[in-house]
Amino acid sequence: MFLSKHITTRNGHYYYRMAIPNDLKHLFPFREIKQSLNTDNLKAAEGLALGIESKVQQAFAILRSEMISDEILPQIISSMLPRVTRQSSSRLKLSDLMQRYILQTEIHWTLKTKIEVKSECKLLIDLVGDKHIIAITRQMALEARDSLCKLPANLYKKYPNMTISQVLSTPDLAPMSVVSINKHIARLGSILRYGVREGHLFKNVAEALTLPIKRSIDEERSAYSDEDIKKVINILIDSSALFREERKWIPLIGIFSGMRLDEICQLYINDIQQIENIWSFNINDEKDKKLKNISSRRVVPIHSFLIEHGLLGHVQAMHRAGHERLWPCLTYSEKVGYSNTFGKWYQRFNRQHIAQDKRKVFHSFRHSFANNLKQRGIAESLIAELMGHKNHSITTGRYGKKYDVTLLCNAVNTINIQYNISGG
Repeated sequence: MFLSKHITTRNGHYYYRMAIPNDLKHLFPFREIKQSLNTDNLKAAEGLALGIESKVQQAFAILRSEMISDEILPQIISSMLPRVTRQSSSRLKLSDLMQRYILQTEIHWTLKTKIEVKSECKLLIDLVGDKHIIAITRQMALEARDSLCKLPANLYKKYPNMTISQVLSTPDLAPMSVVSINKHIARLGSILRYGVREGHLFKNVAEALTLPIKRSIDEERSAYSDEDIKKVINILIDSSALFREERKWIPLIGIFSGMRLDEICQLYINDIQQIENIWSFNINDEKDKKLKNISSRRVVPIHSFLIEHGLLGHVQAMHRAGHERLWPCLTYSEKVGYSNTFGKWYQRFNRQHIAQDKRKVFHSFRHSFANNLKQRGIAESLIAELMGHKNHSITTGRYGKKYDVTLLCNAVNTINIQYNISGG
């Protein structure tokens, strides 16, 4: 029985093989222990295999005892690793794996994402400890999640000189949102998944740890009501209200195009184009512009409301003044693009004039735009194209061409919001 289970032969040479027991698999970056016995003699192979078997079973018993330190654990695992992985996997710490993960994936990130990921990694190390990756258990990941549920948002800004333990013992903490908790724990899962993919780990112990969100997806950010939007329009087009041009037009464009704030703030004059004789926004990632994804490259016809109230006149005025960009007062930041200062102003304007509901933000225009189109019976695939979402339909997404601009224009202009000038 022992011979058939743990000794194999290949090309006349014998090998010792032992599958990792199920309860210990999370500690190993491979499924079995395999070691050459360096002999073609069966009797000699059996004697050598018995010696290895004794050491392996002893190591398994020590690992199951859970009485060993994080420093000793990697040494025990290392003694059982195949020679090819002994150096790379057993001594790799969480910070090392994070560094490799970042180097492998950061090419696809914006500067803002890089900063966020590094901040997430710092918090995860503070929670889990910079342990050898093979010493990280499911229980440790669960405990990290439990701590995240108690910690506040913007932890290092609010408590820059305190340890995690000190922060957790602070009374009356306002915990971070479930969305933020899930974002951190998903990052740990992504890093460990990378470790599995690269052969450093056998199992991702942080898999499927995200918490359920009680609100439905469409409630995470509330759409503006028609009354909210009427307020915005009435205030911004009131001739007695002296708003700077970008403060007037950017919200109005958001209402009637569904574009993201960043997409509007980074517009250049030559992004306002006549396509098939229809004035449109050409949303692209040329020059210093950045988009969320490839699907975000699109054409959105300009709603007749914007044309009737003088948007093209503003475009021509910026061109005559020699400006390249539509909103020359907005300054560029590598981290957040052109939207930072406008976003802060709009947040104040929004709370003062429009809505106290914290779920109603500039992005709510985008929700309202999509909902208005949906309620008017516009095809989901057409809405997806206007919104810059990927069309997941095999028929229309893979084989269908983009919609004709005329069809897009007709869809956009189904949105008809009644308004009244509130001032004189």
